[in-house]
Amino acid sequence: MNRQDLIEEIKRLRDSGMEYDSLIGEGFTGLPEYSYLDVEFENNRLKKGKNKEKWHQFVRFALSDPKEHQYMYDSLVRLLLKHRKSYSDYFKIKNERGTFYFPDRLADLNRLMILYREYFQIYKNTVNRIHFDHPVENISETQIRGKINWDKTLKNSTTKVPTKFETTQWIREFETDENILLVLVAIWLNKESKRLLGTEFTEPLESHELSILSQIVENTQKIIHTFPFQNVVNSSRRYATLDIKDSRINVLESNVRLRIRRGIIHNKEYQNLLTWIEKFRQLNIRMISGSSTDFPLDSIENLDTIYEVWLFFEMIDYFNEKGILLQLELDDEPNYFDIEYSGSKIRFYYEREFRGEKDHAWAVTSRPDFTVMTDDKILAIFDAKNYNKASSLKTEASNKMLAYITNLSAGYGALLFPNFDFKEFTYSGELDTPKYHSNLKLAHYRMEPKNTDATIKTRKESLDRIFSEIVKRLELKITVN
Repeated sequence: MNRQDLIEEIKRLRDSGMEYDSLIGEGFTGLPEYSYLDVEFENNRLKKGKNKEKWHQFVRFALSDPKEHQYMYDSLVRLLLKHRKSYSDYFKIKNERGTFYFPDRLADLNRLMILYREYFQIYKNTVNRIHFDHPVENISETQIRGKINWDKTLKNSTTKVPTKFETTQWIREFETDENILLVLVAIWLNKESKRLLGTEFTEPLESHELSILSQIVENTQKIIHTFPFQNVVNSSRRYATLDIKDSRINVLESNVRLRIRRGIIHNKEYQNLLTWIEKFRQLNIRMISGSSTDFPLDSIENLDTIYEVWLFFEMIDYFNEKGILLQLELDDEPNYFDIEYSGSKIRFYYEREFRGEKDHAWAVTSRPDFTVMTDDKILAIFDAKNYNKASSLKTEASNKMLAYITNLSAGYGALLFPNFDFKEFTYSGELDTPKYHSNLKLAHYRMEPKNTDATIKTRKESLDRIFSEIVKRLELKITVN
C-alpha cells in the first residue's frame, strides 16, 4: 500500500463501524487481524521521511477533512496578505523539513498572475482609447497641408506667386510618459517571469507554477511585439534595466499624475495603470526566491500548525474589525500583535516561551500557543487543538491547559477546538488560597475552519467571549493597581 491506499483503508474501517478511539489506540495495530496496518504504516513512514509520525497522528490525518485543510490554508494566506504591514513581511514556520514562508511561493505566483490579468485588461482598455499629444509642427513645402502662415510664406517667397508654403498643423505624438509606462509594464512582467523560470529553486517549480509563468511570458511578448507604435516600445526599453524604485521611474509616474490632474489625460485607465504599478512594486517579486516554498498539508502535525497560525490571524482580523488593532509584528520572534482598549495596550503573542520564575513560569518551562499580556502581566493563555469530534484527547488537553494556568499564574486559559462546543469551568478561591486559584477559569471555544454562515457566526461568538473575558481581567488588574 502507498500512503493514499493506507488512508483509504483507515476510512473503510471507520465506515464499517470501527470506533475512532479504537482506531487511534496505540495497541490497535498490534492486534493480529490488523498487524498488516502496522507493516504498511512503518513502510510508508520511512519512505516519506516521517520518522516521528505516530499511528494516532496518521489516523487523525486520514480522517480529517481535506476541504478544511484547504480552507485554513487559503484563509491564512488571505488574512496575511490583508494585515501584514508591508509586502516584504513573511510569516515563518519551522518544522523538521525546514523553514517555510507565508505567503508561500505559489501564493505569490498566483498574485503575480492576478496582477498580470489586471494589467492585460488595463492594456486593452487603454489601447482602444490610447492618449496622444497634439504638438504643432511647422512645415515648409510646395504642397499645402494644414494652416498657411501667409506672413511667413510671403516673406520667404522669391517670386510674386509663392511656390513654397509655410504651414502649421497638429500632429499626433504617441511617445508620451503614460504610454512608455504602459509598455514598460509588459517588459517588466516578461523579464521577471523569465527570471523566475530560470531560477534554481530549492524545490523545483511545479507544473502549475511553470504554466503561470509561461503564460505571462508568452502574452507579454505578444504585447511588446504588436504594440502599434514602435518608437514607444524603443523608449520603454531604455527604462527596462532600471529598478522599479528608481527615481527615473518615479519621475515618469509623477509626470503622468500631473497630466491626469491637469485634465490633459482623460482616459481613466492611465490612473488604473499607476495604481497597478504600485501593487506590482509592493509584490516585491524579488522575494519569490529559492527559500519560498509550499507548506505541505500532508501530516497532522503540519495541519495542527496551520490551524494555530490561522487562528492567530483570525484574532488579528477580529480586532481589526473592531478598530482597536495597533500593529502586527512578523519580524520579531515570538510574533505578536497589539490592541488598545481603554487606554491600555494589550499584546497577543504567538508561541512565546516562559522559562523561569523571573519570566512568569513557576516550576517548569511553558509555551502556550497564544499568550495575552499587558504591562508584563499575563491576562490569558490559549492553546489550539485541531482534534476530531470523536477524539478522547480533549481531557488530556484540558489537563495541560490547567497546568499552564497554574505554572504561569494566569487565572484564565482556553482551548480552541474545531468541533467542540462552548464550555466553561470556573473556580472562585477563598482569600487564603494560592493566587493561581483565585478567579480561575478554563473554557472551551469552537473555531471551526469552514466558510459557512453558521461557522462564521460561531467563530465570532467565541471571539466575543474571549474578548469579554480579557476585558474583565484587564479591568480587574487596573482596579487592583
